[in-house]
Amino acid sequence: MKKALLTLIAAFLLAFVLPKSAYAAGEKIIDKAGVLSYEEKEELSQKFDEISDKYNVDVVAAFINSLEGSDASLYADELYDGGGYRPDGILLLYVTENPEYAFSTKGRGISVFDDDDLRSIIGNCGKLLKQGDYVNALNNYVTDAKRYLDAAGGETKGSNGFLKGIISLIGGFVLGFIPVAGMKSRLKTVSEKHNAADYVKRGSLKISDRRDVFLYKHVDRTPRVESRTGNSTTHTSASGEVHGGISGKL
Repeated sequence: MKKALLTLIAAFLLAFVLPKSAYAAGEKIIDKAGVLSYEEKEELSQKFDEISDKYNVDVVAAFINSLEGSDASLYADELYDGGGYRPDGILLLYVTENPEYAFSTKGRGISVFDDDDLRSIIGNCGKLLKQGDYVNALNNYVTDAKRYLDAAGGETKGSNGFLKGIISLIGGFVLGFIPVAGMKSRLKTVSEKHNAADYVKRGSLKISDRRDVFLYKHVDRTPRVESRTGNSTTHTSASGEVHGGISGKL
């Protein structure tokens, strides 16, 4: 009875006390500013979902009215970290009041969308965002995202790519093993020696003196390269995750 009561209390806390997210987990279009109609959001969400699933990299857009004193980059990072998204992705945050934007990239998204790429993307959709043409702005954004994902290596359907790699590895092993096994079977006169002395002709080697002589020392020094992915600058979010991205005013 006591255990059941504790379970009921825990469920109550989870349901009513803990803060609830204002958007669904994994939602590709977060419209906290209410700038899109239901139909526009549904149509855009379908397009964003298709691209995200095709490349296994989440492409997300978020609209808010105000940062409420927060930093745009940190806000974008937290939206991504707390949104139930894939480890790899990109999020574009747009603030409608005092127009401001921020990109947050994560995982593979950091290398796919470097700083120059992000500047190009905002160049293609920033003016439309400021004019309030949000549908065309997001269409430009997702089109550019697809272009950069294609350039980075095309489709990366996680499980399918992994399975193909395993099949290729097994196939290569089998094809390589058959001829080697055939050659080995013909080496009937060759046997393994367990002692190095067995390879020396008896009486041919005589050692009269043994000494350890230091000849020389050679050290190769290679400069340590700073960790950097392409032209992407990275930072750590409040959640302790590594993100890339840029931000600015429009």
